[in-house]
Amino acid sequence: MKMNIQTIPEVISYLEARGCLDITHTLDVNSCDQYPTSTGGFGDVYRARLTNGTFVAVKIIRLELDHAREDKKYIKHAVKELYTWSKCQHRHIQKLLGLAYFKNQLGMVSVWQAKGNLSEYIRHRPQIERHRLSAQVAEGLSYLHQNGVIHGDLKASNVLVSEEGAPLLADFGNAILHQYTLKFTNTSPKSAISIRWAAPELMNDTEGTYTAEADVYALGMTILVRVHTLKMAQGDEIPAQETITGKVPWKETPDMAVMMSVAVKKEHPKRPESQIPYDTYGNRMWSLLTWSWAYQPQDRPRAEQVTNEMWAIALDQ
Repeated sequence: MKMNIQTIPEVISYLEARGCLDITHTLDVNSCDQYPTSTGGFGDVYRARLTNGTFVAVKIIRLELDHAREDKKYIKHAVKELYTWSKCQHRHIQKLLGLAYFKNQLGMVSVWQAKGNLSEYIRHRPQIERHRLSAQVAEGLSYLHQNGVIHGDLKASNVLVSEEGAPLLADFGNAILHQYTLKFTNTSPKSAISIRWAAPELMNDTEGTYTAEADVYALGMTILVRVHTLKMAQGDEIPAQETITGKVPWKETPDMAVMMSVAVKKEHPKRPESQIPYDTYGNRMWSLLTWSWAYQPQDRPRAEQVTNEMWAIALDQ
């Protein structure tokens, strides 16, 4: 059965009937920041508090378009994200507390993570054990895939960090739910992709179909960019955040050139030899990354395989 929803109150009713909590009345609206703390392709994030004092993040969907048909498309996208998120319960997935009618829009409410995203966390803690963080991110993605969920936009800025220092996958803006019963019309087949993390098939496919294999490709890019440390001969560790791999993939390359390199020339980032040396550790890490970036989706590992290998590497360090 397809959704037939017209308004935000109908969205809330629809999702309440399917197990999502409406926590509108537990939000202390007077505590909300006047301006969003961050913005994204589909919504803005505000910091607020619950009546019990808990700080929360409220992601609202911007519905400021001129045509009702476009508004309905965004509402359906929000419903899909909420329903998907509500089904995810894992130590490395940001938990959805509930939904709310917030600033006359639909809001997705989760605990406020004061440590920020993975990029910010590493930047302020250069000596953090990045292999372990990488394994935990892979573990979260593996959980999603085992439960029929595609993330669709995995990168360090979409991974939050808990008070305890655990990475939490968040921002399911492009998530696709396979095995649950809620059905959706194809409202936004070509959502904006993050070019520098995107698998070649996302650039070649006019439908922009997100898959588990494309998630794994993005996982490899996330590991390369954010989670390495450079081992020096004397045994000291210098964080890669301060070296080449601290940059986004293809940092000096324009978007169109990245698309040409990845989709047409079948290239991947060059090996940063100073950080991934030609030794047992370096060869093992580079082999895992290049496996994740295989041009053909079916040639890539599963997220579970990346998890197992990253934990093995982390424990060997």
